[in-house]
Amino acid sequence: MDVSASGAKLRIPAPLAVGATVKIEAEELLLFGTIIRCEKSEGAYYAGIALSRSLEMLTELGKLNECLLKESAAPVEANVRA
Repeated sequence: MDVSASGAKLRIPAPLAVGATVKIEAEELLLFGTIIRCEKSEGAYYAGIALSRSLEMLTELGKLNECLLKESAAPVEANVRA
């Protein structure tokens, strides 16, 4: 898989329709995009994908989310003066 900021190229076993939206999950990476090209070559297909969104470092994002959820669940102390 070749990935840049704006696109990706994947080797896939079967063709995908141009215009189809895709979600690609790989280790530490989540990509969303649209198929812009799909060509047969060397017994497989190569899909060109225009990326609309990408998320990287998913493990770190998960840890941050877990910390934020713990913080929001913790009781809040209030200083009230009468």
